[in-house]
Amino acid sequence: MSGTPCGTSIPTMVPFLRLTPDARSAAMGEAGVALSPTGINMHFNMAALAQAARDNAISLSFSPYPSLLDQTNYFGYFSAFKHMGRRHTIGASIRYFHWDAVPKFGNINDLEFAIGYAISLSEQFSFGITGKYISSNPQRNSTPGGTELKTARSGALDLSLFYYLPLQKSQFNFGLALSNIGFKMGYTEDWKDYLPANFALGAAWEIHFNEYSQLTFTSDVNKLMVPTPQYDPKDHNPQNGIPDYREKPVLSSIITSWVDAPQGDSEFNEFTFSLGSEYVLKKTYTARAGYFWEHPTKGYYQFFTFGLGFNPGKFSLDASYSINISKTLIGRDHLDIFRVSFSVNSI
Repeated sequence: MSGTPCGTSIPTMVPFLRLTPDARSAAMGEAGVALSPTGINMHFNMAALAQAARDNAISLSFSPYPSLLDQTNYFGYFSAFKHMGRRHTIGASIRYFHWDAVPKFGNINDLEFAIGYAISLSEQFSFGITGKYISSNPQRNSTPGGTELKTARSGALDLSLFYYLPLQKSQFNFGLALSNIGFKMGYTEDWKDYLPANFALGAAWEIHFNEYSQLTFTSDVNKLMVPTPQYDPKDHNPQNGIPDYREKPVLSSIITSWVDAPQGDSEFNEFTFSLGSEYVLKKTYTARAGYFWEHPTKGYYQFFTFGLGFNPGKFSLDASYSINISKTLIGRDHLDIFRVSFSVNSI
């Protein structure tokens, strides 16, 4: 035994759906559900875009994902939004991830198209919904064992809420998002797995020193709404080789995921926590820092984050760097990560 914690990390299909695309949030411990909206808010909280100060924006981000296996993985994201009158906002995004040399499958190209709509229900409260088409295409036509492989496809929904409370010299933001609620998908006819359905709750406190400078503190809590692997799983149909907990209908799996921790484990261990801060000087220069924590028995991803931003008005450029401090081989599988995001504001 290595002495490191082992447990029941939760596997899903297409985990790229949960990757943070923008450098701003990535630099703040990957917190973003309650941040004041930017062009890439569709990933975290579509509802927040209804409160965006700008009429429209387009954004592009890119990140290489180095691995201990010397894989050449990379992640790209494009998004845009526009206000349609005073209450309505529409948005669209494209997400792409290239997995290099995955065992049994070869290279895998993951793709997501999303269209979102947000409505202001009051001056301070908004609701958002996003529809997604998801595709995952393995390079190989069959596994080494001869099983035929096909492109996996699915559809999903995100539902979100955003509320802000203005005070004399500060503002509180609150966000809630249920994301990736959709059909199972898989590379073979006989086996399909869950999407990474996720619950996210966030809060942010913006302190306005003057018209040009502000300090923001933010925090997110996330939990996968996917069945937890069981230590001694039941299987009423052993011929298909799939344990019962992996065969639940999607809605049932989401509900029971809150109470299905195996004996000796805890549902609390399935929560991840993000903490972040951001200082804006002269509405142009930005410094950010944060921390991300995941329980040792659920993957052990733990890292510090840092970043800088430059926003002269018509465009913004952000960069972030994540320093992985995980103590297990699994937790260190993704090494230190650099992201860069570019946005054009109000075309």
